[in-house]
Amino acid sequence: MAALVHGLGSIVVLHSVRDEYARQASLAPDPAVPLALLDTAGVTVARLAACWDLPGSTVLALQATEASQDPLARILQMGRQAAAVEVLVQAGAIDEHVATATLGALTKMGQRTRAFDSGAF
Repeated sequence: MAALVHGLGSIVVLHSVRDEYARQASLAPDPAVPLALLDTAGVTVARLAACWDLPGSTVLALQATEASQDPLARILQMGRQAAAVEVLVQAGAIDEHVATATLGALTKMGQRTRAFDSGAF
């Protein structure tokens, strides 16, 4: 259910970004734009989750920031970021090489964070 609520909020944000790029051809697509907007969408998504009476832990995961230690929050954030990149590819805003590099950087950041949290550093 968390992924559904999270996904609904993300879809609205990503489609808005895609549509705006399509309307304004002079804008240079930047993967950081939808990612930044998605970071702030968590509060709205958490409100939806609360209205649907989802568990408090789910609401907190949906509101979480990038620095969250919660595994559910991290998974939701990574999925949201990957979806943002995919929407940009599908819209022709970025090519697959940029998408692959962006996803690779996100994966490496996630691995470094997990390693740091586990005390490997």
